[in-house]
Amino acid sequence: MAPACPVCKNTLDYLGAGNLITPFWQNIASFYRYPLTRDALILMVGIAVASSLIGLIIPPLEIIAPILLFIVFIRYATLALEETARGNMAPPPLDKESLLSDMELPVMEVFLIFFVVTINMIVQSLFSFFALAPLMLLTILALPAAIMALAIERSFVQILNPAYLWQFIQRIGVHYLLLCAFLLLLIIALSTTVGLLGAFTPDYLITFLVSTITMYFVLVMFHMMGYVIYQYHEDLQFEVADVHAENEVAAAHAPRP
Repeated sequence: MAPACPVCKNTLDYLGAGNLITPFWQNIASFYRYPLTRDALILMVGIAVASSLIGLIIPPLEIIAPILLFIVFIRYATLALEETARGNMAPPPLDKESLLSDMELPVMEVFLIFFVVTINMIVQSLFSFFALAPLMLLTILALPAAIMALAIERSFVQILNPAYLWQFIQRIGVHYLLLCAFLLLLIIALSTTVGLLGAFTPDYLITFLVSTITMYFVLVMFHMMGYVIYQYHEDLQFEVADVHAENEVAAAHAPRP
């Protein structure tokens, strides 16, 4: 039997556990702090150092090695997205078994990003900016949903279905546009930072710094997308481990004095 209001005695409506979760737009500062933990920093710095040196030590691997290392990082970012979506707000520990297993998903994500960028470049080369602009807008709106849906469904064919992506976006509602706006701001911040580094950084440091900063922003974005899945997990029909851990979540995301 549903509980009743102690004041008016009317039956209470269940609003869902997601109603207890702090909205993602109130946790922006915590998303920026997320990569600044030991394990995440060790991984990002390690991959950046390896990407910088491996081409100098083994020239034939100058192109392929950074790509493979980036896929490993995307695997970690995907773990972060999945753990956040389940309500765990701590970055995943560096675990060789989990980091190097189930590589199908990060490969699909990298291919998805490559596919989208390639389509945009082809349109840019064949048509005018007026044709590219709506495609870029569509990319900005659809790509976050595709990445989140891929983490949930693990089906590349599914996320290529526009009807499915539209339904996914509708389940989140108007706040999905707010997510896209925040992600776009992060991309602009990344692009601006990389541009400034290119102008003022010595050549021997540029690869290391650009790699580290790029991974930092990507991890922030994946954590944010995972949190949106967690916030709307009931609408997205995604099971979380413990929806009653909101006190811990709130403490982890509380503004610091």
